[in-house]
Formats: sequence, structure tokens, C-alpha cells
Amino acid sequence: MDFSTHRVVAYIKVSGVWWIKPYLDQPLTAIDQDGAWSCDVETDPGDVGLTEVLVHLIPAAAQPPLCLPCDATPAVTGSLAQATAAR
Repeated sequence: MDFSTHRVVAYIKVSGVWWIKPYLDQPLTAIDQDGAWSCDVETDPGDVGLTEVLVHLIPAAAQPPLCLPCDATPAVTGSLAQATAAR
């Protein structure tokens, strides 16, 4: 896979609503050529109360929902894969 043509979009759930991460003006995370990526999901003091993280692998040109916030789980069109984690 050519990772330069794909991005990761991340969301966190805090107090029952979803927020895009790391920032509204930086919604997509680049992927290194070895497949590694990193996204800061705690960019606001309230983020430490997150209960879920949701990430999607998408084409770089895709436009994911910009949750600020979203009441329902974001439906990411064109997602090639997704993963979730809860705590």
C-alpha cells in the first residue's frame, strides 16, 4: 500500500458526544511510509475524560465528518478500515 495516498481520521467520545482529533483545522493524520502514525487525542483539558477512540483509514482526498461535536457515531464515507477502543 502507498501510505502517502491515505490518511487516518480520529475521533474521541467525551460525555456522550464525538469530537474530531487532533484539531478541527487539522482533521487528518499522515501515515509514515512504514505504516506508522501518531495522533494526539487529548488536545483539550476535558479530553482526559474520553471514553472511546474511533479511527478510520481513508483516502487522502476524503472529507470526513468534522465533529465539533457529533451526537451520533461519525459515519465516515470511503473508510477502508476502522478500529475502536473503549476505556
